Amino acid sequence: MKANEYLLGCINCHPISNSTKSQATDRFVQVAHKIHGDKGYLYNLGSSNFICPSHGPQTLGNLRNHLSSITPCSVCDSLRLRDRYISQANKSNKGLTNIYFVSFTSKTSSESFFKVGLCFGSLEDRFKDWLVHYDITPIVFSTGNAADIYDLEQKIHQRIKEKQLSYTPMNAYNFGGASECFLASEECINKLKSYIINKTT
Repeated sequence: MKANEYLLGCINCHPISNSTKSQATDRFVQVAHKIHGDKGYLYNLGSSNFICPSHGPQTLGNLRNHLSSITPCSVCDSLRLRDRYISQANKSNKGLTNIYFVSFTSKTSSESFFKVGLCFGSLEDRFKDWLVHYDITPIVFSTGNAADIYDLEQKIHQRIKEKQLSYTPMNAYNFGGASECFLASEECINKLKSYIINKTT
């Protein structure tokens, strides 16, 4: 049953609120049960949360996004993406993937930043669209079991967010993965380099 069957009306007359601070209404609960009923989520009228049977209370956020999401629970969604990536690695890359830690330097300005991410192929293939604007210098490039490498990357990204180091490149609109870029001191870079090497060798 497709979510769009229940997302009625244009952006102005849509029966479900588009606010990011919405509370569950009777109409929303009815539609949510029709769309996500097989997931066992629990909703309470007037609440800004819902209950995932596996991961407990979760924030509703934008109600329309909740209805159109495959897995509205953030933990369930993270696990779904992880499983999908590992499955792809098993099918096309013998269960392996690469983790990279690279620096970017603009070819036209003083902009510079760093990125940690995953790829199945070479850095040249991964960043072919970036090379027009940036010189790219590898700091670490390691290959390993996809599940272990995926978890390592996620842990690093979480740490970067916690430290509030995230950075949006000037040309971010052109590049996939631009939201994973960050700024850091030389000391932090050296520690991260050692951490990745220790975890992948």
